[in-house]
Amino acid sequence: MYKELENAISEYSEAVESGREADAVSLKIKSLAIEMGICSDLGLDTIPGKPYSADEVLRIGNFAEELASEKVTGRLYVLGEAYGPEYLVSTVYAMCTDPVAYGLFAIDRSKGRVDDSILKDLSAFNRRYAVPAKKMIGILLSDGGAVSDERVCGMAGISMAELMAARKAAGAVQASHDMDFARAVTGLETALKNVNSYLALLKTSPAAELSSILDALDGGYVSPSPGGDPVANPNVLPTGRNLFAINAEATPTKAAWEKGVKLAENTIALYRQRHNDSIPRKVSYTLWSSEFIETEGATIAQILYMLGVEPVRDAFGRVTDLRLIPSEELGRPRIDVVVQTSGQLRDIAASRLFLISRAVRMAAEADDDVYDNLVASGTLEMEKSLIGKGLTPKDAREVSLYRVFGGVNGGYGTGIQEMVQAGDRWNDESEIAATYISNMGAYYGSEDRWEEVRQFAFESALDRTDAVIQPRQSNTWGALSLDHVYEFMGGMNLAVRNVTGKDPDAYL
Repeated sequence: MYKELENAISEYSEAVESGREADAVSLKIKSLAIEMGICSDLGLDTIPGKPYSADEVLRIGNFAEELASEKVTGRLYVLGEAYGPEYLVSTVYAMCTDPVAYGLFAIDRSKGRVDDSILKDLSAFNRRYAVPAKKMIGILLSDGGAVSDERVCGMAGISMAELMAARKAAGAVQASHDMDFARAVTGLETALKNVNSYLALLKTSPAAELSSILDALDGGYVSPSPGGDPVANPNVLPTGRNLFAINAEATPTKAAWEKGVKLAENTIALYRQRHNDSIPRKVSYTLWSSEFIETEGATIAQILYMLGVEPVRDAFGRVTDLRLIPSEELGRPRIDVVVQTSGQLRDIAASRLFLISRAVRMAAEADDDVYDNLVASGTLEMEKSLIGKGLTPKDAREVSLYRVFGGVNGGYGTGIQEMVQAGDRWNDESEIAATYISNMGAYYGSEDRWEEVRQFAFESALDRTDAVIQPRQSNTWGALSLDHVYEFMGGMNLAVRNVTGKDPDAYL
């Protein structure tokens, strides 16, 4: 059925480009999307006889293409056992297809053959670049030979003279007008050379892991390496080395800040698309140590940018201060947040949790004239609610700024897995939500109030939550891979539903 939908979308694109009537094809796409359940996922109408617009067809195409091209994890790994040929090849494809495809795109863009608009059409991008990229990788894997200059030129569609000029320009101290082309060519050349290099590193990894464990048990030296999965970070190869994390004080890094801003903007755009251009009042984030380390703090960056606050770095690159982004520069209301932290993230990056709390206070106190301040209004509403529940005005004012919560008594879990797995332990979902709120209600936003549990604090913080987000930075696990996803994201989703009376949007 996906193939039928893909063909229909291609037919629609051809009709639009040639100026032919496309409504009939649009209705065919609509019928397939309804049957496949895509319409409900995207919040599109199911009115018979009403064709989808070009933008709606594009959304369906991108969604279907994302599902069809999603990376799928393989079987569990056995220590010291060599990877099978099929797993080696599929992993190399997963590691190399995107770099090669985007290298081809960058060359075309630098030559003016295409612009960034194709990046919005995932189906068209894959047809033009990802499919050829896979063919190139297949050729390189089949012969295992070195990537010669002639082969680079042939695959990149350039002359030898252009390749030599690109290498020269890429190594120049001063940038020139040819720099974009030079970077594109050298980037593609590197991606092509990595194909068989990654294959060799994957082959040696199982033996290296077993050898390193024996060395460690013998008191020997184990060389270091960054962490993460090899698809997202090929520098982890060969595996079998001693993983190191990051300097939490330097997060979010500059690159992570840029990524976090883009991710936050994408989240807002997606929510507005699904809710008649409305802005989410409050967004919940789940912070895990693995995502924090692998993204160098992009998860923290998203939260700061939602609040309309940006990091300030000292001379050593450490994020030690924050700056309030002016409302007119931000271009939208400040969006409130609530954060649940895993125990491991809490243990390795407490200062980043303090940073978030400081950002919340700055945003709540910001004097915005251009746009509504949803952090300020949310804090005021939370303060009134807490007073209504019996807290003194002084305590209510203090607790109304609490946004960072985690396991009570230094715990590492939500305590709801056994309840979820045993239906005879509860009669109503509100019991699971209450257990979650009780076990995750400790405040971790300041040093002097560390691990404090205040009555009604977490429950009140969850109010007004419109979206729940579980950041994911891994090709080795998905939503159904481990119980921590439903424990944290699912627990938060259920708690919000029981506090607000409505289902929040949930984004992985």
